[in-house]
Amino acid sequence: MQVLDVALGGTLHPDHSVLEGRAALHPGGDWERWQTVIDAALDGTELPRHPSHATTIAPGSLLARALGERTTVNSYHHQSIDKLGSGVVVTAPDGVIEAIEVPGATAPNIGVQWELKEHAGDGGEGTRVFELLVDAAHERQTHRAPAGLAAHGRT
Repeated sequence: MQVLDVALGGTLHPDHSVLEGRAALHPGGDWERWQTVIDAALDGTELPRHPSHATTIAPGSLLARALGERTTVNSYHHQSIDKLGSGVVVTAPDGVIEAIEVPGATAPNIGVQWELKEHAGDGGEGTRVFELLVDAAHERQTHRAPAGLAAHGRT
């Protein structure tokens, strides 16, 4: 999400712990907790559970199509979006921008702040986001396939 926003001209807060209001209370992002994750990964032991919290998703957004209008997200990030890039809209604000989309893009364009892969697999919520993107890619490929290829199963 951060790379997408910056690529479109947006900026980041270098560390959202310096922010005020709800953003300052955002769980996760502290270096001591992050060090326990690094240590566990290097030792090959079970990773500690990420801090998490509920967030609301904008109705009508692509993300809402995949997840509904509320979800639980994890929070091991310390940077966050400051200014939005060109064409970027926020689809999950909670003091820290949790998700963005680029509605004017020629293909679905979703960025999330949380570790989506941790919510994937075994029908988890993250899987539904990946399915949405795979379905969009398949739809795009099907409509762009040169005549004859689709008939031979080579789309």
